[in-house]
Amino acid sequence: MSLKREGRGETTDQQFSKILADKYITARWYTLPHVPTLAECRGKMVLVRRFGLDDSVKNLNGDGVGWGIDAENWAYNTQDCTTSSGDIRVQDFCEVIIVCLIMLHFELKNIIKGLIHGSYDKGARYRKYRQED
Repeated sequence: MSLKREGRGETTDQQFSKILADKYITARWYTLPHVPTLAECRGKMVLVRRFGLDDSVKNLNGDGVGWGIDAENWAYNTQDCTTSSGDIRVQDFCEVIIVCLIMLHFELKNIIKGLIHGSYDKGARYRKYRQED
């Protein structure tokens, strides 16, 4: 679960991390700072942290290794992020004025990525829809 501090309150990221650690994040959460295997996180909620940590929280997993997958640098309203734990993807496309534009947004993003990386197949979309006929 991706968590971040929002709103107009005066709480800092560090205070927010202490509140979560003290009151809400329990043993039912996976809080190690790397993307887990399914076996490692089975039955747990994986913490994707989009806020800074208080020094006291950094040591909760022992040896100051961190707390949760560090996505503090994740840009607002985007779907991809590279973290110290590796690449992760969380749906965070939230600035939608017209609901039907959501799919168009993702389709255009995938086309642009394909063009940049040279892997876009111009006929794939046509073939996909022809197969459904």
